[in-house]
Amino acid sequence: MSTTAYTPSSFAAEARQAASARVRLTRRGRLVFLGLPVVALLTALILGLTLAVSSADAATDKQPALVTVTVGSGESLWHVAQRTNPKADPRDVVKEIVSVNGLQSTQLSAGQQLEVPSFENGGR
Repeated sequence: MSTTAYTPSSFAAEARQAASARVRLTRRGRLVFLGLPVVALLTALILGLTLAVSSADAATDKQPALVTVTVGSGESLWHVAQRTNPKADPRDVVKEIVSVNGLQSTQLSAGQQLEVPSFENGGR
């Protein structure tokens, strides 16, 4: 059995050697070390954009103003929708007219009063 005697100078030499040793990362270690902050940043960016878009959508979901319209002779819901909201999609306007007025049928009578949504910005 051999015994090694440690002297204060040998402890100091080992300490210097340990202090001067560089940490070496493998390729996988470097990817993890650099990749985690990038993934965290991208996740925060995507989350921020998602919240910004959803809050913008919530701001545009306001109810449109209603305008009273008198149905002309021979007019259909489609004609009323196009006449009152020329820039909006007539399908959406017709759905709103039916919903707002509680119509059971698409048949209209001349002189009938309808509440029609007015989309000022040309649609939703």
